[in-house]
Amino acid sequence: MDALKRPPAEQYNKMTIENIKIRKAVETDFQSVDFLYQQNYKLYSKNISNDYKNPPIPTLPKGTFLNITEDKNALLLVAEIDEKVVGILYAIIEKDDGDDWTHPYNRVSVEEMSVSKDFSRQGVGTMLIENTQNWAKKKGINNLIVLVHAFNKNAINFYLKNDFRDYSIKMVKKIQEKTH
Repeated sequence: MDALKRPPAEQYNKMTIENIKIRKAVETDFQSVDFLYQQNYKLYSKNISNDYKNPPIPTLPKGTFLNITEDKNALLLVAEIDEKVVGILYAIIEKDDGDDWTHPYNRVSVEEMSVSKDFSRQGVGTMLIENTQNWAKKKGINNLIVLVHAFNKNAINFYLKNDFRDYSIKMVKKIQEKTH
């Protein structure tokens, strides 16, 4: 399972944005992609334990991974340095014909993004977003949307820095049972 270990940060402490390669995921990326999915879901289970359990391994079933890589309305990117995957972004095209209340839309929804902790704040996430924007433009789509959990201030700040703006706020209230 050495493939799942993160490379030592000191090995890459002088990395620059030129060393990062962004490409579409392929079957051989499965374990690396799943490792980064696990990183996200561990964060979710720690901070929203009422909704998320500890993630199973693999977090992402291989069949689902392969379907994503073949779907023309989905994009699964990996960021790599020296052939080691250090970031992922999974996005899908959302379409709605609209109705009496809403306008029709086509947009790209960023469903999952994760960057290895050793490589955060080094431009990896921004490059993944830029590549996703380019993919969306080629599809004739000019809106990206992302759902970010409120506890994840780092992600919120990242998306704001990359020109995302508040769109809606989803709130929850726990209904307490009355005790007599």
